[in-house]
Amino acid sequence: MIMNSKVAIMNIKKVALAGLVLAIAVICLPANVAMAQIGGFDPLGNKGSGELFTRADGGKIQAVIRIKIDSGWHLYDADKGHPKVIGTDTRITMGPESVKWSEVVFPKAHRILQAPELAGPGVWINSHEGTILLYALGEAAGAVSGDNITAKIDGQTCSDTGSCMLYQESLKSLGRGDDSLFAAFPANLSASDAPVVKSSADSAKPAPDDTTDYAAVT
Repeated sequence: MIMNSKVAIMNIKKVALAGLVLAIAVICLPANVAMAQIGGFDPLGNKGSGELFTRADGGKIQAVIRIKIDSGWHLYDADKGHPKVIGTDTRITMGPESVKWSEVVFPKAHRILQAPELAGPGVWINSHEGTILLYALGEAAGAVSGDNITAKIDGQTCSDTGSCMLYQESLKSLGRGDDSLFAAFPANLSASDAPVVKSSADSAKPAPDDTTDYAAVT
């Protein structure tokens, strides 16, 4: 009986210690992750995948990023849109730093109305669905290989039902890619422009009639 009592006490201590370790781990989580989990925001997975293709000509590099967004999910634009909108915009960091980069150009965004209880009535956010192509132009002092080009994606994907995940991915050039990827490469891109992310969405205008209205979109 004494031995059984000792075993029981040891088991209780192990359970208590495990609970303490778990509590400390939760407390030590970054504030944004902890709050995200409380609000149903899962930061642990990507709902899309990116590929980087590059073509170099002397000191100039054309870069195309193809992002395939999972069905039923959308990726937010570089320009979120409405000033009161809640969400994380998508940022692209091109590399290496020895190359001077133009802005990264996104395709035209689709606008989604957010739930009124989330950010207020009439608040919308710019987003993308399906497969999209992003463009950037780089310039180097001398000849450069496109194989050394990189791109880092930081953004947020959300489902049509309101579940959200951070989207973070680091890409390395997969080579020249197919000609179709570069067919619509912007002719007016210049690496002398400020290295900011640019979108074709016009956030100054109200949401158009074809704006999607989901019950809860974050």
